[in-house]
Amino acid sequence: MKLMQTAIAGLAGALFAVAAHAADITGAGSTFAMPIYTKWAADYQQSGGAKVNYQGIGSSGGLKQINAKTVDFAGSDAPLKDEELAKEGLFQFPTV
Repeated sequence: MKLMQTAIAGLAGALFAVAAHAADITGAGSTFAMPIYTKWAADYQQSGGAKVNYQGIGSSGGLKQINAKTVDFAGSDAPLKDEELAKEGLFQFPTV
């Protein structure tokens, strides 16, 4: 079964602002997506970008953290419904 990877970015504009100031970027969620996020994070930092720390704690854990505003972004194996996104003020887009 092919899983659709969806990254959920709450405060996407803030994420880019954080990156512009070279502050650390923190994310959590999908363990399936962790290998590619880790690779992208290393490449981004090597090219002069901010340090990105991603913790593979599972999609539901990532959603809990993004809703609690303790991370800058979260990865999920399944997309959220429009109602869920609107309720928490989140945006989502596919990454893998």
